[in-house]
Amino acid sequence: MAVYGVNASPLIDETASTPLVGQAYPDSKIHAEAVVRRLAAAGLDTVIVRPASTYGPRGAAWTVAPVEQIKSGRLRLLAGGRGLVNLGYIDNVVQGTLQALTAAAAAGQTYNLCDGQAIPFHEFYGYYARMMGISRLPSVPAWAGRLAISPPGRWARRLLGRQAAGRWSLHYLQNSSRFAITKAQRELGYAPTIDVAEGMRRTEAWLRQTGVI
Repeated sequence: MAVYGVNASPLIDETASTPLVGQAYPDSKIHAEAVVRRLAAAGLDTVIVRPASTYGPRGAAWTVAPVEQIKSGRLRLLAGGRGLVNLGYIDNVVQGTLQALTAAAAAGQTYNLCDGQAIPFHEFYGYYARMMGISRLPSVPAWAGRLAISPPGRWARRLLGRQAAGRWSLHYLQNSSRFAITKAQRELGYAPTIDVAEGMRRTEAWLRQTGVI
């Protein structure tokens, strides 16, 4: 969903514009989609899927990484973690991807794939924290986020060997948008069945089985 950049619309569907925002991660997604569209114009059957923040067993960015950050005390919520994260449990996202690859109607189309649920970051990370017996996560004020993307803040992060933050990073953590999956439901029969409570139950079982927690 990074292709939507800093779009702040309450509900975002596949017709929303995807302008470059000057930050490597979202811009790389936009450029990749442009390549796919050129291939489609040349006659290749293509489909673009836009998965949400995908978590679950064997997940890195949205499962193992936050657990490790919480364990080490490095994770900080921004402004209390009130921003919304649009989640996609791995099984739901795989289901939608397979449907997009096999449905004749999907050729040349673009689909948002997520659970249809958006929850605050403090609730999402809170699931992981409670798995480890942690009742409260530390938070930094909104101004700290603005400072991080200012020229001095970006310079300081580079000096410390950290990836420089950008406008999109701040927007992502303060997101108030939900991503529509109506098109995938209508055209693919997409029907995510695993909600966040069940997804986190399965994720916790895997984390304990593998010794991550």
